Amino acid sequence: MAPRRLDVDLAKAIGIVAVVGIHSLRSYFSPDISSGEVRLAYALQFAVPGFFAASGVLAASAGPVPAALTHARLRRLLVPYAIASLAAQAFRASFGGESLALSNVLRDFVLGSSFGPYYYVLHAVLFVLAAPLLARLPARALGLVCAGALLVQLTAWVIPEIRFFAFHDPLHWLGFFLAGWWLRRNETRAGVWLAARRAFFVGVAGLGAALVSTHTLASSGPWRVGALQWLYVACVLVLLFAVGLGRETRARVVRFLSDASYTIYLYHLFFVLPVQRVLRPAAKDFDPVAIGVAFAVGLVGPLLLVLAGRALLGPRSRTLLGS
Repeated sequence: MAPRRLDVDLAKAIGIVAVVGIHSLRSYFSPDISSGEVRLAYALQFAVPGFFAASGVLAASAGPVPAALTHARLRRLLVPYAIASLAAQAFRASFGGESLALSNVLRDFVLGSSFGPYYYVLHAVLFVLAAPLLARLPARALGLVCAGALLVQLTAWVIPEIRFFAFHDPLHWLGFFLAGWWLRRNETRAGVWLAARRAFFVGVAGLGAALVSTHTLASSGPWRVGALQWLYVACVLVLLFAVGLGRETRARVVRFLSDASYTIYLYHLFFVLPVQRVLRPAAKDFDPVAIGVAFAVGLVGPLLLVLAGRALLGPRSRTLLGS
């Protein structure tokens, strides 16, 4: 068995904690959201980009990708997603009175909208389907495609004024996936070079993330905010991968969170939303207690589900629940 990659496990473990944190806040589009929640959501926005970068590392191949491997990856994504989507539809019908009509269920499954954050699955599926084509690219062509995708991605972050639609745009995320792919394909050279300069990259990326994060929300103009947001996310990802590249994961909590990340992602809203319904801060008020309770329940609940699934289902828990 290949050793566990600390860079990938860090991106997944820290990322899933950040995802739960983001959804423990009121929606970015809510007129009642406080300025403190906006700033906190901004600080945590590296989560999904980190998942796509980690996916690129894990999916990267210098040779043909067998059809059986593509099918296995799709099954690994879609079976737990289908089960969680059905559960989400039942949850929405019970708590929100929404219709369980077959047409609605199928529409939300296809669009990844049984719960809003499920948009991630659709992009992940697209990137899995693209992997056999990417694997055929020569190293130089891959580098050009990766650079072009990052440039297009930066444009996608800068231009859209309605962030909801940007989240559902594959171009918003493709550059992160390709950056992870490129890193894996070139880690023999790039990894040695980076490891020799690890302290420098950790320091520069950490300082860059700190400096950019303090200025973003004070910037004027949506294009400038979008550019700084992209730069902040890039700095955080460079920091995580600089810390972990070439190292093996030894911390059990990091391994456990990384392995459980997909289940936590699929099921955390089942726990967060009821808490948010009970603990409703006043408009524009930052309530750390409400946020903290929603976060704790949203993280612990799915972790208990993971433990129960492994105890009751054994290896099938990975197939049915995602971990």
